[in-house]
Amino acid sequence: MSSVGMGLHLDKGYRGVPGIDIDEFKSFEKPDLPAFLDYDCDLVGTKPGAVVDWNLVYQRVESSFSRLSPLKSNFSFPEDFKHLVVDSGPRRSADPSRRALQECPLGAMYLRLLYYYQGLTINNLWHQEVEEEIQLVLATYPTYALALTRWPIFPVLAHFSHVHHIPLEVVMCDDVKGVVDWGQCRKDGMRWIDLVYTDEESKLPGHDEMMVELQVVVSQYLYTILRWKENQLKASEECPFGFFFLAATQLVAAAGKSTQHLPPFGKIMDQVVGALQFGRVSSSPWPVWHVLAIFADFNKANWYWGGDRKYLRGYSDWNLRSDELSPLVSPRNHFLSPGWKEEAVEKVDSLLHLRHIKFVEALSVRSRIQEDGWGPMRPIVRSLVDAAQAVAAVSERQGLKRRLAYVVLLYGGKWAYLLERLARHLFHLNVLHPLLVIAIGEDAANTCRKLMSGDSMHSAQVICWMPDTMSQVHRFTCIHGLLHLGIDVLYTDMDTFWLRDPTNRILASAEGWDALFARHGDADCVNIGVFYLRASGQTALWMSQFIAWYHDHPFEIDQRGLHVFLGLPTQRMKVAFLPEDLVQIRGSVLEDRNEVVIGDIGWAGLLPKMLIFHWCHRPIELKEKEINIAYDANEALLHHNLPVSLAVSVMAGAMPRTPWAYAFKFRVVLDQYIKELSDEREACW
Repeated sequence: MSSVGMGLHLDKGYRGVPGIDIDEFKSFEKPDLPAFLDYDCDLVGTKPGAVVDWNLVYQRVESSFSRLSPLKSNFSFPEDFKHLVVDSGPRRSADPSRRALQECPLGAMYLRLLYYYQGLTINNLWHQEVEEEIQLVLATYPTYALALTRWPIFPVLAHFSHVHHIPLEVVMCDDVKGVVDWGQCRKDGMRWIDLVYTDEESKLPGHDEMMVELQVVVSQYLYTILRWKENQLKASEECPFGFFFLAATQLVAAAGKSTQHLPPFGKIMDQVVGALQFGRVSSSPWPVWHVLAIFADFNKANWYWGGDRKYLRGYSDWNLRSDELSPLVSPRNHFLSPGWKEEAVEKVDSLLHLRHIKFVEALSVRSRIQEDGWGPMRPIVRSLVDAAQAVAAVSERQGLKRRLAYVVLLYGGKWAYLLERLARHLFHLNVLHPLLVIAIGEDAANTCRKLMSGDSMHSAQVICWMPDTMSQVHRFTCIHGLLHLGIDVLYTDMDTFWLRDPTNRILASAEGWDALFARHGDADCVNIGVFYLRASGQTALWMSQFIAWYHDHPFEIDQRGLHVFLGLPTQRMKVAFLPEDLVQIRGSVLEDRNEVVIGDIGWAGLLPKMLIFHWCHRPIELKEKEINIAYDANEALLHHNLPVSLAVSVMAGAMPRTPWAYAFKFRVVLDQYIKELSDEREACW
């Protein structure tokens, strides 16, 4: 869908509509904010002097929030947090309510919303100062951050919108028939909203199908408006709040797959949320807050959006503050500020040519300097430095020139036993570089600790990094930290099998490149199941820009973002909010039809060339079964000193109940994925 001309045309529109100052509205822009802000206030307490433990405050919020019916949550104000909202004395600079608003603006604003509406609905009081504080925060932060934070801001605004409801004809537009039939548009929009917010027990047969049909109907009104530029001006004149409602629905439609269309509609909603007093928006019969509450569920999947929580992310998943992302860069400069960039690049590049022992010493010295100036590192940060030193120690012991870590992410305990099989397999492949495991969850961490402290004579050298939250984002925070500490990274997913050591082939392919990524064999996009990144100041800075973008925009998908950040050719893939000063690195792709292949997509069938097989899209039960077949084949042949890659390449059959039978079973698995692939690649979305 085209977004050409989606700037609001307000020279004539909106005049005569109560609550809209046309000059203020059309000139309103929210301020630029630093990257990687802790919108959820999850890490405020990691620095001394916090006015309150905001995670405890959120636990209280969460306990009263209804996941299945958010607008029916208990939005009563918790009186024990009153000191975080109301001034307690004349010394305003020391007052906890002021400090709360400074250290956790969105959490403090959420509490103010509850307090404000308690005053209106129960105590018959209007707290003007609290209202102004709420409006200031709404005018400061982007709409997507207000929505995707853990604080349920838009659900509470939707819940209390009836308090302000004033059905003015000029706002309803029910008799206006222009670019669209606004009366019918509002009826269809309200029907869709009613279906979205229907309780599970109240749903009738065909409910979900009707909801989808109405969503399509509502979207058609917006497409009619967007079809011609002049329609946008007419629509904004005919029914401003109807236009706002339709713009809000586009945030819902664009999230995930069509994010390139999101910025112009996000700007409109920034103007609505920031320039208009929130009570005015609530008084409209157009349910703008209700739509934004739907958008707010995108990265939570509590009730409207589906999806596996494993693949969603919130601002509180990251575990590292912005001043901790590069462990040895001083916090005197804001993350990604010019001074920070200069220092980060210089420190990475100064590490690259050190011998391993000198590298370990340099990290120790720089860590002490960092702690002397800025206080002790938290354990999660210190463990990144320890991991980099461990990589260097293994490299020295093995006589390796390059400091490189193989990195995998183990999520939870279900596949913990496969980590043990992987470590043994890499040892028998004579892989010399260490295996760094990002262990997510206690079961994964326990397995990793066991391998790290166990007998390394029969498995690869294992190094563990164990973040606090169950989130996929940690593959990026860990890899980012390693790059900033001068460590090359070769990442593979756990649902891969190495037929042979790919190191030499991948490093040879990487000559002249900073990054190499696997690719979908039938399409024009990378796959992040296997990739290599060469440490340098530029690559580290590029990765910093990526994780800032990925953190700040939870509606984006990592794989799409990395493809665009690499600057690789694509027929139609686009993302939103790409950094204007994006660092350019040299990126390319791995051979994807025989060497590093994805099963479901298919491969060309030349087994002697295969390096890594990736199950990727396969159902979890099926991929686990076939991965174990691969490891069974490898282990059955160990006593015969025969590599599984050679066995499956030359065999045509096998006698039952022999080691060869395991290998043949694996060969059958591989052969079933052989396909004839077209030279023309499909366009990724």
